[in-house]
Formats: sequence, C-alpha cells, structure tokens
Amino acid sequence: MTQRNTILAVAAAVVAVAGLVAGVRLQKGVPAEGQAGEAPTPPTPPAPTRQTPQAPDAEAMNGTTNLQAYAAFARAADAADPREQIRLYTRAVELDPKYMQAYYNRGNAHADRGAHRDAIRDFTTAIGLDGKCAEAWCNRGCAYQDIGDLDAAIRDFSKAIALKPRDATYYLNRSDAHARKKDYGASIADCNRAIALTPDDADLYYNRGNARYGQGDWAGAIRDYSLAIQRNPIHALAYNNRGSARARQGDAAAALADYDKAIALNGDYVRAYANRAVIYFRQKRYAAAVKDMDRVVAQRPKNPSAYRFRADIRAGAGQWTQAVADYTEAISHSPQHAGTYEKRAEALLRLKKYAEAQQDLASCREMGGRPDPDLVRLVEAGVQPNK
Repeated sequence: MTQRNTILAVAAAVVAVAGLVAGVRLQKGVPAEGQAGEAPTPPTPPAPTRQTPQAPDAEAMNGTTNLQAYAAFARAADAADPREQIRLYTRAVELDPKYMQAYYNRGNAHADRGAHRDAIRDFTTAIGLDGKCAEAWCNRGCAYQDIGDLDAAIRDFSKAIALKPRDATYYLNRSDAHARKKDYGASIADCNRAIALTPDDADLYYNRGNARYGQGDWAGAIRDYSLAIQRNPIHALAYNNRGSARARQGDAAAALADYDKAIALNGDYVRAYANRAVIYFRQKRYAAAVKDMDRVVAQRPKNPSAYRFRADIRAGAGQWTQAVADYTEAISHSPQHAGTYEKRAEALLRLKKYAEAQQDLASCREMGGRPDPDLVRLVEAGVQPNK
C-alpha cells in the first residue's frame, strides 16, 4: 500500500505547529517575537504596533490641573505591574474625570494584560476628550484588530493617518489589517507609503514581502525579504519567510540555506524548524526531519499538529511503532481529529494490529471522517499491505 499522505497534506498539518504570528517592532516592552512562513501557507500578518503610553510631564501635568490626579498618574507611569498601573490610573480619573492622558495610558495597561475590550473603552473615552489624539485612534485600532474587528481597525488607523500622515507606523498597521482581510493589494499600497516615509526600515519590506507571499508572488516576496535582510542582516523572520518563498519556487537548497540561517540567528525558532522539517521530509531525509520536529515538540508539547507531523515522518521512514505513539499523543491533545485516527489505523495495520486498526476506523467515522476504501478493505481482510 502506498503512503497516502501527500506532501501538501503533511505540510498543511504543520501550519498549526507554531502558531503563525509574524512580528514587527512592538513598543513598551511587548515581546517582538514573530513566526511565519510555512512553506505551503502564506505568513500570518504581524501584530499591530501600539503607540507608547505618555510619560509624566511635571510642568504640564499631562493635561490636568489636579495635583493629586497627576501624582497618581506619575506613580502609575513608574509602576511595572499593569494591574498596579490600572489601579493608579483609575484613581487619577476618579480625581479628574476629564483626564484624557490617564484614560489613554490605562487603555495601554489594559492592552498589555490582553483586556482588549477594556482598552477599547478607555481609548474611546480618550478620543471623546481629544479627538485629535492620533495615538489613541491608532491604539484603539490595534485593540479592535486584536479582537478580530478588522473593519473597525482599518477605520481607526485611517483616522490616525489623517491626523498624522507622515507617521509610517499608522500605514504599517493598516497594511497589517488589510493583509488579515486578504486584501493584499491594499496592504502593499500602505507598505509602499510607509517605505516612502522611512525607506531604511527593514520591517516594512518584510511586511510587504508577506503581502506579496499572500498574492502568490514568490519572486516579489523574495525580493522584499532580501531587501529586509540587506537592511537588517539578523532578521530571522525574513530569512525564514524567504526560505518558504524559495520552497514554493521549488528551490529546496536555497530554502534550506535560509531556514538554516534563521535557526542560527534564533535557536528557538519553532516555525523555522517545522519548515525545514517539511523540506527534509520531501527529500526523504527522515532522520533529519524527525530531529527538527523533536525541537518543535519540545517547545510545543501540547500541540497535536506537531505530533501528527512527526508521526507522518516516522510513517514515511517505516517506523510504525513510533508513528503509532505520536498519533496517540496527537489524539490525546485533539481527540476530535478524524484524520489522526485514520493515520493511526494505517500504522496499526502495518503492525498487523487489525482489531485496533478497525477501532480507529470506527472512531474516524464517528468524527465525520471518510476513511480510504483501500485501507478499510485491508483492515477488514486482516492482510499485510504490499510495500
């Protein structure tokens, strides 16, 4: 029986391994981690860039005339814990309900904690008090994007652009939102505007490369990733994504070189290990592919896709016992995935464990799957498939 897992099916299974989140600069201490560029899948657009909270200004008291409110504001700005910041900013707005900067900063603190709807409320209040604060429009747009309301995000980023048309960050954020809507043309247009303003920013070319990747323009994506690398030679994300575009062009050697470089720059780069494992699998370099997926599993021990893909690799190498173990682990984390039961059934068939294989085929059907008729016939007959 021939192996039924095509390269595209295997590669698609890897998409969820690392959680595709391409990254741009984030401010106020937010980690700028990013991962993107699975070989068969367009990179996920990066997270939007929020503007930083306002620092205390003792002379202007950040827009309040209430000394106690300003004192609470200043202490909040110095606090490291977002919860303490929120408490103190809340005190500031209790003392001065029209303290726009305190609402704005509290919105940032809510966003730091992942409380995006609370952040939206505070940014909305800040905008109501000062509709010309581009930073508040921008950060509310970021919060809308974080909850998946891309149309609202685009409207807010557009308002920020209207207020400050020479701030490249606002175009970049709107580009990200357009890309998430798969409006890659609009995303590229905004990247072009941002590049015109700050032509030495590597991340702008990187993001435009992601949009071109989304369009299927592999050559254009490679050019942009290369431009990003020229401006930032340690841009691991750009190497990874360029590798994926090269893999799409069928240039496995160049793809591997880029994945190698991405990993050399960031030894914990899960997505690059997963992408490289796909290439190794295509080349039937099973031991190398398993080794890379070992790194992925070590960093994503609860991700069923990682176990499924490593099992697929082991099945390709004829390591049926190990494949069964990995499929079993994948099922423990995702028991509703019909395809994993079917794959484990094939591995069990290879091990002549016909009754267990039959149980897996039944589970596959219960989950809405439609097992391969040849596999069903062989299991039912209890016959070792031809190799």
